[in-house]
Amino acid sequence: MVFGGFLKRLQSRRQRRIAAVRRISDLLNAMEQDAARPLLSPDLIVVDGAGRRIEGIDDFLTADRNLRIAAGHAQVRIDDISVRDNEVFVSGTIDSESKEMSGQTFWRLTFDGEIVSEIHITRDPELMTVTRYHAMQLR
Repeated sequence: MVFGGFLKRLQSRRQRRIAAVRRISDLLNAMEQDAARPLLSPDLIVVDGAGRRIEGIDDFLTADRNLRIAAGHAQVRIDDISVRDNEVFVSGTIDSESKEMSGQTFWRLTFDGEIVSEIHITRDPELMTVTRYHAMQLR
């Protein structure tokens, strides 16, 4: 019985994390960045495969909103989610009018308790990431 309760808590945490990732994606797709704020750490770190970083929730939410607008309201479609310990692995597709945005995307989200503290983005180097867009805007 002891293990049954432990497994139930693990499943519950797994389900909450999957639901949080889907909720974040849905809110960002709907251009409701501020509604996603409670699901993300104030000290959020977002990194792409080239090492470009965004540090802080405000910069991330602003960059995400601006990029989506610039890319014709780009939408993320989640294809698969896998959970391992404090990390959630997501594969998906970004649909956009922009050829620089459209294509596959992979994320590794790290949770600190119930909120996302880090997002690592892996995409084809030719495709745009929110971190690349943010760096371009800072120039």
